[in-house]
Amino acid sequence: MDPQPEPVTYICGDCGQDNTLKPGDVIQCRECGYRILYKKRTRRMLCSMKRAEDYVSYENDIDHGYV
Repeated sequence: MDPQPEPVTYICGDCGQDNTLKPGDVIQCRECGYRILYKKRTRRMLCSMKRAEDYVSYENDIDHGYV
């Protein structure tokens, strides 16, 4: 048996109410009926080593007066 997917929280584009939807649910705000919902941003930290290296390199350039 497949595990049930977790519900995802969306924000109504009109009233700002949080709406939790599961697969197959109607895409509509439960408060006002508006049909444009925005997915909430993830709380997961996304960091790339390349970006961190660029930041350190830029800081070094500032310290040495190159920028």
